Amino acid sequence: VKEGGLRSFAGLSPVRGFGLIAGGSALSGIAATQVVKRRLDLANHAVVTRSLFGFTAARAMAMAGFALASNLGVAIVFLWVASVMRQVFMPVQRAWLNRSLDPANRATLFSVDGQADALGQIVGGPMLGVVASGISSRAAWVAGAAVPGLALALLARAQGQAAHGSAA
Repeated sequence: VKEGGLRSFAGLSPVRGFGLIAGGSALSGIAATQVVKRRLDLANHAVVTRSLFGFTAARAMAMAGFALASNLGVAIVFLWVASVMRQVFMPVQRAWLNRSLDPANRATLFSVDGQADALGQIVGGPMLGVVASGISSRAAWVAGAAVPGLALALLARAQGQAAHGSAA
């Protein structure tokens, strides 16, 4: 995406262009969350873990697609997909944790989950900033796309546990 690309994108100023991008992302996320809410069986551990795996994989691929896109319109679509996958992941993950945790420990574990997310952003953000400064912002986005991919191993393990648990 070339410098100043938003000026020529649909004839919008950069502020309006970013507003349109953010608005499209928000509306897409609301719609996708409603579809997931209506169609996903949150009581089925195997379905939920498979869905979380899919949301995470799609987010990582969309982030990589955004990083490698050479067309502004394509980059925006990838950005929207990544954003929507994060938006639908969060409530499903919360519901999954809520069903899986012992009520006596639930609040503490939700707090730890939030703190781990914040710590990851605090530590990971500057590291990706170093990559962006030292190499390129495209390289930082590619590296950032790998980060949600790290969760795929844990989600795959949870899928295996769900499959083993349902067979018993």
